[in-house]
This record gives sequence, structure tokens and C-alpha cells, in this order.
Amino acid sequence: MITRARHVGLTTLLTSLLCLAAAPQAHAQKYRVVDLGRGGAAGINSQGAVLGATYDASGQHATVWSPTGVPTLTGEWPGDTDSGATHLNDQGTVLGASGHVVTFNQYQYTVSTPFVWNPSTGLQPYPWKQAHPDARPTALNNLGHIALVGVQPNGGSQVMLWRGPTDFAYVNGSAGAAPGLVKGLNDQDQLIGQAGSAGPLGTEPAYFWSPSTGYLNIPSPSRTFSNISATALNAQGQVGGYLQDPKTGRTKLFSWTAKNGTTVLMPLTSYEGTLTPISIDKSYRVIGNREHFNPAGSAFVWTILGGLKDLNTQLVDNGTASAPVAKVTKVTQVNSQGQIAAQAVIGGHVHAVRLDPVR
Repeated sequence: MITRARHVGLTTLLTSLLCLAAAPQAHAQKYRVVDLGRGGAAGINSQGAVLGATYDASGQHATVWSPTGVPTLTGEWPGDTDSGATHLNDQGTVLGASGHVVTFNQYQYTVSTPFVWNPSTGLQPYPWKQAHPDARPTALNNLGHIALVGVQPNGGSQVMLWRGPTDFAYVNGSAGAAPGLVKGLNDQDQLIGQAGSAGPLGTEPAYFWSPSTGYLNIPSPSRTFSNISATALNAQGQVGGYLQDPKTGRTKLFSWTAKNGTTVLMPLTSYEGTLTPISIDKSYRVIGNREHFNPAGSAFVWTILGGLKDLNTQLVDNGTASAPVAKVTKVTQVNSQGQIAAQAVIGGHVHAVRLDPVR
């Protein structure tokens, strides 16, 4: 005999499965590897330009590769020897930092100074430094707006959206939850991240914020998979992330929208390790990175019908399964064309690569 509570649970589960099955399906996408050379890839814009760093004997240097693969170094502040970058938008704006090593009492430290760079102006200091000298950028959109995390007088974090020299929007939480991290920003100025709370460690809620809705909690829909992390946000405001069982470490993927709430994308299965999405599309295709007993990690693609697949199995013109030319170890960003910025091991060295969808 099935109890009413159990019957309702089964009905909800079946409804979710039917809704997902009726959604537009993502076919098994294949990709071709474009090798950009020794280095690492951090991001990609909609034209296919890739942001990252090149490595040479002198260190690492922030680099933008054009859509055709031509590298341009951003350069460093005078006296610095290394640089790195984290964000690139469609206007070619880069957020990064350059630095140098100093020795003090026989210990070595890296001193870094942040910058904003684009091809026409070169290196520039952060434009918000006067108003918020301690705020660090965590996301950049194509409007040139930047999500910042600063420090409050009480030591807590303050999330804000910088839109101009005097135009700041402050992201305030709800009772018992205060935004502390930003994981994504889209061109609608919508933000996602994690909020600190007074609850047990690991139960901090994910959040969504937009100028129209304000702050919204994204709580886990599961008591077992009670840890929730929002890690991907697309142009339509759809959120992707993972739920985790704190006892076993197993994870499930989820999708969330302000209209429909949370949908568990893996209702009957879970993965022994952390699945971290970097992208989710309208067809519920999820691209991301997984970690499980492998420090190097590996990239995955998940679809409703195909389940979880190693992204390396979806590459074309890449040698044989036993002797691949490139082994993708991490994906970092995907653009509106479906091109992916990634890192791969080629010839025993880490290379920056772009994965181009095969049409």
C-alpha cells in the first residue's frame, strides 16, 4: 500500500520526468579542438575570441586570442613580470592583474595590481577604486557592467553591481541570508551566487538577483541533497548548478527559473563527486567540470537522454581513443555560438584551446 505522501512524491517525480522528456532535446554535440598554444583559457566572448594566459620562460602573461587564433598580450604595469586575466566581454574589455615577486625576511611574496584593459586604451586602473577601494570584480557582462564583492565595516561581504562611475546597485539579502559570492552575471544585469547564513555549514542558500525581482533564495528542494550551489546563468535567466548530499558527497544537477522554481535534472541518479556546471541551455544541455579522486578533473556534457558523458568522447579529428591528440581537462566558459574555452593536455603540456561545435 502506498501512503498518500509517497504517492504525491511519486506523482511529482513522474511529472518532472515527463516535463523534461517533452522539452526540446539537445542532440549529441560534437566539437573540434582549436589549439591556441601553451597556456590556459579563462573565458570566451561571442565572437570566439578567447581570454587566458600564455606561458614562457619569464612567466605567464595575460593574453587575448582573436577568433582566428592570433594572440595579443595585454602587458603588465611597469616593474611587473607576470599577468593574468579572468573576464572578457564582446567589446574586448579584459579584467585582470599584473604582479611581481618580492622577498621579505627570506620569504617570497607576489604583489599584484589589478587592471582593466582593452585594445584602444591599454591598461587602466579600476574605475570604481575611489568609491570602493577594496572591491574585487567577480563577473563582467557585455554592457560593461561589473559585479563586485567588497568588505563591509563589520567584516562581512557586500555584493554590488557597478554600472558607471556613480551608478552602483547594492545586492541586499533576506532575513538570515546575506549574499557573499557572485558566480554569474548576464546582460539583463541578473546575478547568481551564494549567500551566507546562520545555518549549518554547507546549507547556505544559492541566490538569484535582478533589478526587477530583487533578491530571491534558491533553496534545495531535497532534504538529502541539502547543499546547493548555483554556478551557471544564461541569457534568459535560467540558472544551473548542483545539489550535494553532505554525507556521501554525491551530486545532482538542477535547473531553476524565477517562474518555474527548481527542477532536479537527475531525479533518479547522482554522481559520486562534484559536478560543476558552467553552462545550461534551453534544451537542458549542461556543460561543466567534474571532480572525483582526480586532481586534474575532467569536463562533462549532460543531456536528458544521453546522461553524463566525458566531453573527450564528443571530440572529432582527435586521434584515437587510446592515443588522443588533445585531452580536455577543464572547460571555463561557453559563448552564444556554443564555442567553449577550455584547457587541454597536448604533447604532455597544458594548452589553451577552443572547442568549436561541428555543425
